[in-house]
Amino acid sequence: CGGFKAMEGEIGSAYLCANFVNHDRRIPLPGFDAFGVGKLETLALSADLVASVGAREGLVSTGDSLDMLKEDENYIKEHKATCKDMEGAAIAYICHQLEVPMFALKSVTDLVDGGEVTSEEFLKNLGTAAKSLQETLPKVLAFIAEKPFASA
Repeated sequence: CGGFKAMEGEIGSAYLCANFVNHDRRIPLPGFDAFGVGKLETLALSADLVASVGAREGLVSTGDSLDMLKEDENYIKEHKATCKDMEGAAIAYICHQLEVPMFALKSVTDLVDGGEVTSEEFLKNLGTAAKSLQETLPKVLAFIAEKPFASA
């Protein structure tokens, strides 16, 4: 996912996220604009889980493109998003509709506010982010195996 230097993000940083927003569903009509936001909290993550896996708790802002318009940037900053992706809010929405608890494990491939070309930075750091996930995911699964999912 994309991370943010302004939010202390670094390449390979791992985030556990249970809060999701959409940053590019703009509906500039009074009374309709709220339909585009899609803000969801899927569950409350325990501080024990976050600390035990060495991750940070984060908020995902989802859009449908790798690049970012100024309006998207303003919305992301307003919501203090730590992760920018293209799928998180959609998955969270479906899980919410089906009453399936979920959270996302994310790793930073590129720094959205870092000044590099996003596509190049993403490809350059995909291996680093994948390694971070390979190290963090077993810890998440071990934690969940020992405790009920509702208390994750």
